[in-house]
Amino acid sequence: MRSSPDSNPLSNRFRPLAQKRLMQISLGSLLLLGSVLALTNPSKEDYLNYTAEQIHLSSKQGCTEFDRDIDVTVFSMPTSDLCKSFVQGADFLGRGVLKQLISLSTSEPKNYLILSVYTTKVPGRVYKTVGIGGHFFTLTEK
Repeated sequence: MRSSPDSNPLSNRFRPLAQKRLMQISLGSLLLLGSVLALTNPSKEDYLNYTAEQIHLSSKQGCTEFDRDIDVTVFSMPTSDLCKSFVQGADFLGRGVLKQLISLSTSEPKNYLILSVYTTKVPGRVYKTVGIGGHFFTLTEK
């Protein structure tokens, strides 16, 4: 005749130890994860670099959206080529200036140890961006 595991006095004796060990492992894992996230919480400088890059990519994308059927030229260049030249020149000369403008438009980040929330206000829009684990995620655009 077999006895059920609950009736075995040894298994009942070790069950609280197993539960305690599982709790310790869980808490240790959470502590490790929190430490990693705190160490990789991006700085404001990281945010400025990220935002300047996003603006640059957005500007490049805008240049490709010029309609090829519209035959407009400025200085003997199609407008899409002129746009690309402007974006490249602005990137070469103005990345530092762009970062300063972004910095002026961004309130002090709210730092929650494992993540930071950045709010940037530009005319007509408000961007909220979360920085966590060395990455950024834009949550809202109004």
